[in-house]
Amino acid sequence: MTLDSMKFDLRKSNAHQESVIEQMISDLEDFVYEWRRSSLWSKDLYISLPAIDNNQYTMENIEKISSFYPFYKTFMSRARDTVIDICGETFWDGGIDGFYFRTETIFPIQEQISESRPTSNPMVKLLNDISYQVRNNYDKEFMWCPYYGYGKYAKNVTHNLGVIANQTNIFDYICIQPQYYFQGSTYKKNVNRVYDSA
Repeated sequence: MTLDSMKFDLRKSNAHQESVIEQMISDLEDFVYEWRRSSLWSKDLYISLPAIDNNQYTMENIEKISSFYPFYKTFMSRARDTVIDICGETFWDGGIDGFYFRTETIFPIQEQISESRPTSNPMVKLLNDISYQVRNNYDKEFMWCPYYGYGKYAKNVTHNLGVIANQTNIFDYICIQPQYYFQGSTYKKNVNRVYDSA
């Protein structure tokens, strides 16, 4: 299994997106069986949604990203059914807090999204639609752990994160990664910036 097997990809066919769902449901099933046997059983849990591949084609064809929406709906429905089959509806209702969006930034990173109309960006619109499903069809929370800006488009990444956090109600929780651990001392200043933004 590779990380690509857990990412929706605009370059690939619907069969690929369906295989991502199959792989992640299989992994969820394996995890939930182990989770149920562990001492962590009483802890709350968020279920990860498939990530979106951040390849050049996606950046150049962002308007097509809404094509993933039916696949996210299918994944969430199957995830619910998997948890209920293994742990029961009571656990689904009380032990699953929500869904986690794994893609760690807003595409395309070379653009800043509108502060007054964030859903004019196709990815933000997709997130808004997923959020509606999470809250209204599943009565769950929606969490995101984006990275703070670094590299060539640091300013855009940080701007877009700020717009999502401050101008929308898409996510119930946003946990910001400062990039210090992955990028090293060059980004140590991000630790204070993330701290100051909380």
